[in-house]
Amino acid sequence: MESFNQDLHDLVEIKTFETKLSQEPEHHSLALKVLDKKVDHFNEKYDFSMQNIMFEIYDELCPDDEIKPIKEYLASHYVLSSGKFDAPLDEGVVVNLDDFSFKKGRLVLLPDPARIVLQNPETNHREIVWQAA
Repeated sequence: MESFNQDLHDLVEIKTFETKLSQEPEHHSLALKVLDKKVDHFNEKYDFSMQNIMFEIYDELCPDDEIKPIKEYLASHYVLSSGKFDAPLDEGVVVNLDDFSFKKGRLVLLPDPARIVLQNPETNHREIVWQAA
């Protein structure tokens, strides 16, 4: 799983860089192409194993929802907080929860360490539901 975390970290760095370049059109298109290639490579390498992990998470938290492609769980933008990448509470795939006081949450994929976090912006709830060993 070390290579997974490193590849995820690299992907998030490129995604963060691409977001910063959105203000510079002459460089943004190149950054977007690099990001798209990196996302495709990440999906080719990890989609099958991540789909299995997501199946377990969905089975427990939101069995009526459909699992999305792994790239959907990436935040649209990340922030660097205390030397680690994080995502705002309103990022991630919306899921309908069964056993929580709040009925909707968001699942987002974060690096360092690689983990999937369930979050809810209305209640400020954050919970790691999976972490790479």
